[in-house]
Amino acid sequence: MSMSEIKFTIGENRERPPYLSKTLRCPSCNAPISMYSEQSQLVVCESCGQNLDCSTEDLVALGKTTTVDEFLFQVHQTCNWQGVKYKVIGRILLLDEWDGHYAEYLLFHPFHGTRWLSIYTGEEGTDWSFSEPIHALSKDRPFSSSKGDKIATEDGQKWKFEERTVLQVSYVDGALPWLVRVGDVQTAAEFVNTKDKKSYLTVEESHFLDEKTGEESKELEYSFSKEATMSSVNRAFGITGKSLKKSSDSASTLPNVFRLFLMGLSVLVAMYFVVLCFSTGKQNIASFTFTPTDLSEETLSPSFYVDQKDLKKAFELGYGAGVDNSWMSLNIGIVSTPEATGSIESYQQVLLNEEGLAEGQQTRLRHLSAVDISHYHGYEGGESWSEGSTSETELLMFPEAGHYRILLQGVSGVDETPMQFSNTSVTVKVYKNANAIRYYILMVVFSVLIFAMFREWK
Repeated sequence: MSMSEIKFTIGENRERPPYLSKTLRCPSCNAPISMYSEQSQLVVCESCGQNLDCSTEDLVALGKTTTVDEFLFQVHQTCNWQGVKYKVIGRILLLDEWDGHYAEYLLFHPFHGTRWLSIYTGEEGTDWSFSEPIHALSKDRPFSSSKGDKIATEDGQKWKFEERTVLQVSYVDGALPWLVRVGDVQTAAEFVNTKDKKSYLTVEESHFLDEKTGEESKELEYSFSKEATMSSVNRAFGITGKSLKKSSDSASTLPNVFRLFLMGLSVLVAMYFVVLCFSTGKQNIASFTFTPTDLSEETLSPSFYVDQKDLKKAFELGYGAGVDNSWMSLNIGIVSTPEATGSIESYQQVLLNEEGLAEGQQTRLRHLSAVDISHYHGYEGGESWSEGSTSETELLMFPEAGHYRILLQGVSGVDETPMQFSNTSVTVKVYKNANAIRYYILMVVFSVLIFAMFREWK
């Protein structure tokens, strides 16, 4: 059965609960080894650089790795990408046939799985990209393509062939989900999306010896990625860049009248967003409480109604949890329902009850998101401290008027260890006519900075 023939619903094809990493000892230096994930097959000892095969019950030493300085980020460094806090658990350095190199970082989160950050440095500069959680195979043979050819994947996307390159592993450390050694060679075919020029498909062909048959076999691996910028990656790693230097050349050629016009425009823009900050306030239209039992599975709230006249303004969803020196991770969905209901129900049971109904009479998933809530406090050195919050919010727009329900599932825990069952209730409040005040304030600050910049450019 192809991917296009599978009907996906929430709750199906989900990853298993997060793996609790186990600690082993390096057979060379007896230092502790963290595998991070149950998929880890290669782990490099941080103390002595020994490469360890973890695919069998006993650790097998494969040889030591020498250090390199080609990497911008370190193992264990954290990266907050698209609202998810990942940790760097593995790194690979790949060299291509044109003396360019790929610095690959394996990012891990216990609930959201893994992603790859790829930084390619070549003659034309540096390219940055993050992998996307897409799983689709090609309907065509990718390695039969030549310049300009197009292939289609099972998710309906079309890709244009760009180039084919040979990559060689020159360095590896951390923990990786497959056995990789320095000197391994693989061939990669690269494609760009025909509609989105910032989306890429890379198909890698690896050759290996089948231990059972003694014959050489090949394996294809598909990876989808999205172009990123250096500044967005640095922000994700908490790195603040140097301030942009003012160009004396552009300042000297900037007409004075045009400069005054831009200064005046920035003042008007700032005033406009200040007014918006104090314009019509949000109104609460629904409030629901999910018990720890409700959160153990995907659960639907009672319904609330979105009126046609409210569609032009944003809605705010507020999530409150009684976390106390603990955290909670929530998977959230917005579903439309054909009729009003006042009860909390299991999402899976609703799907079963609606089997056989016409499409217009079924519950439809409209939006998916995730929210992490954490709050820690204590007393140290004669002073009290606290960090985090017991609530989070998100803004969204509804596509059409009608009845909607909140879908929620969550897990809570202390430190980095999730509990088997959540012990914290969550309250969800829905507001209409919500103002994106933080964005308005940012626009005010941005306008003031623009005014100050052009004021200096005389």
